[in-house]
Amino acid sequence: MKTKIEQFSGNNPNPVLRVDKDGTVLYSNEAGEFLLHEWGVRVGEKLPSYIEDFVLRVISLNSPEKTEVKAGKRVYLIVFHPLSEEKCVCISGFDISYLKEFENNLRESEDRETAKVELAEVIDIKAVQSLMDDLYRLVRIPISLNDSKGNVLVGIGWQDICTKFHRVHSETCKHCVESNIYLSSGVAPGEFKLYKCKNNMWDVVTPIVVGDQQIGYVFSGQFFFEDEPLDYELFRAQARKYGFNEEEYIAALEKVPRLSREAVNTGMSFFMTFANMLSQISYSNIKLAQSLVKRNAIVDTLLESEKNEQVRSNELVTVLDAVPAAVWITHDPQALQITGNRLSYEWLRLPEGSNMSKDTLEEERPETYRLFKDGMELPLADMPVRMAASGKEVQDYEFDIVYPDDKKRYLFGNAKPLHDEQGNPRGSVSAFIDIT
Repeated sequence: MKTKIEQFSGNNPNPVLRVDKDGTVLYSNEAGEFLLHEWGVRVGEKLPSYIEDFVLRVISLNSPEKTEVKAGKRVYLIVFHPLSEEKCVCISGFDISYLKEFENNLRESEDRETAKVELAEVIDIKAVQSLMDDLYRLVRIPISLNDSKGNVLVGIGWQDICTKFHRVHSETCKHCVESNIYLSSGVAPGEFKLYKCKNNMWDVVTPIVVGDQQIGYVFSGQFFFEDEPLDYELFRAQARKYGFNEEEYIAALEKVPRLSREAVNTGMSFFMTFANMLSQISYSNIKLAQSLVKRNAIVDTLLESEKNEQVRSNELVTVLDAVPAAVWITHDPQALQITGNRLSYEWLRLPEGSNMSKDTLEEERPETYRLFKDGMELPLADMPVRMAASGKEVQDYEFDIVYPDDKKRYLFGNAKPLHDEQGNPRGSVSAFIDIT
C-alpha cells in the first residue's frame, strides 16, 4: 500500500509535499518541485516562515487549513492536512489559475458596467429632492446632489450671491467650476473636504462611490462660519472688479447663512451617512440591474432551448409515426403510464394519446385486445414493456395480439429499460414489427 501511495504521489500532476512538524520538507513529487523553487527551498530544507506557520497551526490544532499561493503566473490552492500518527503534514496544491482568471474577467466586466452607470439612473431624484427640501426647512443648510460631471441633480438653499452674481459672470462662474472640481477630487468615502472657493465662500463635499467608481457627490455650500468676521471690503472689491451692483451684491451677501462649526460638523456627519446610503442603494440597484440583465439572458437562452427541444420533440414524433413499427414508451418502473406512436395505438385499437397501460384502463373502456404467447395469455408481469421497465432487457421477443373479432397480429421485437441519473430503472422503450 505504501508503494502504491508513493507511486500515486509521484504520478500526480498536482504538487504533493510532506513536511515535518518543524517545517522541514521531507518529500516532494515532481510537480511539487515548482512550488519549492518558488519558495526558494529544496527537500531537506525548511519552508519560509509564512508557510511554516500554517504547518505549525495545522499540527497543533490537528485540523486542515488552506490558503492561496501565487507561483509565477500560476495561482495554487494549497491544502495542509495533518498526518497526526506520523507527526507531519501533507501539503497538496491545486492549480486554480483558470478560476482566478475567470473571476478577474468577471470582476472587470462588472467594473466596466459600473463605470458606465450615471447617478441619475440609480436614484429616485424626486424622492431625494423631497427629502432635501424637508431637511433644509429644518436646519437651513444648503445642499445639492451632483453627478460626476458636475451636473446638479438635486439642490436646495442656493444663495442669491451665487445664482444671481457668481454663476452669471464668466470669470466668477469659472471659479465655481474650478472649486467644484477641486472639492470633488481626492476625497475618500466616509470623509469630507472643507474648502473656501475662489469667490471666498465656504463649500464642503463628500463623495458617492459605487465599487471603485465615484459617480457623484453630496455638496453643501455658500455659507460662512458664525465665529469669523465678514470682510465686507473684500466683497465690495469683488463687486467693483466684476461689475456687480454693489448694494445688491452686499444685500445678497447678508443673506448667506452663518453656521457654527458644530452645526457644519453635525451636518456633514449626516451628509456622509446620506452619501454612504446613496452609495449602497446605487450599488444595490446596479447589481440588481446587472442581475436582471443576466436573468433575462438566461430566460432567453432557456426559451430558445425550449423552442429547440420542441422542434426536436416534433421531429421525434414524426420519425416514430413514420417507422413501420409500433413503439411503446413506459414512463415509470411500474408501467402505469404507457404512450406510443401512431401505429402502437392503431394496433391496440385505442384512441391516440390515451394511456395504454393495462393496470389503469378505465372501467368503461372496452377490451380492445388481449396479449398471448405460445397460446397462453400473458400475465401483466410478463409483458415486455413491464419487464423492461423493471430493469430487464428483452431481446427477440414474440407475442400475439388477439382482438375481440378473433383476428390476430403476430409481433416481434425488443424492449430496453430507461435509467435515471443514479442508474435506477425509470421506464422503458419497446419497438415491435408485424410478422403476421
